[in-house]
Amino acid sequence: MPSIIQAGNAASTGLVTTGATDGILELRSGTTAGGTVAMTVDAAQNIVLAKGISVGASAAPAFSAFQSSVQVFANNVSTKVQFQSKEFDTAVAFDATTNFRFTPQIAGYYLVSAFVTFGANANVATELIFTKNSSLSKRGGWNSGTDFGSGSGGSATFFLNGSTDFVEVFSKQLSGSTINTSAAASDTYFQAFLARSA
Repeated sequence: MPSIIQAGNAASTGLVTTGATDGILELRSGTTAGGTVAMTVDAAQNIVLAKGISVGASAAPAFSAFQSSVQVFANNVSTKVQFQSKEFDTAVAFDATTNFRFTPQIAGYYLVSAFVTFGANANVATELIFTKNSSLSKRGGWNSGTDFGSGSGGSATFFLNGSTDFVEVFSKQLSGSTINTSAAASDTYFQAFLARSA
């Protein structure tokens, strides 16, 4: 049965508190002095498991943003999509006012998804584009609709370094003229979450 060790005793196995005031708790495995750290819990209740897998209130950024105002798209021009409203943003990592980009401050592998709808324009070819650090990274499929307007969507996984990397969404339409997006949380949206920490 592992023993409970008091603050500062780092050369032990079992349940270890690492300091009287830092609020960090470690679970160590093994029978040798020191053991192997299998899990830590900090004062903010973030949990980090062995091999860098993190879970907890602030350890896993996630957001969902959508268009609340119509955006005009020129024909055959790749245009950044403006997502002006947020349903949630757990780490304040999505800019919904200026750059309309996701810049998480925790390094890891992120699953991102988006959909852009052009309203009242049946049979219009559209494309969705993900960029990382302003460079083309992934494309969504071309798509056109006949009953509910046209749109395209997609998802991709990105490694983001947790400091400077960012992801944006662009779209293109080939109607032959300018057309408007359908601005609604259900129609034109951008979402992401941390799938695995670095």
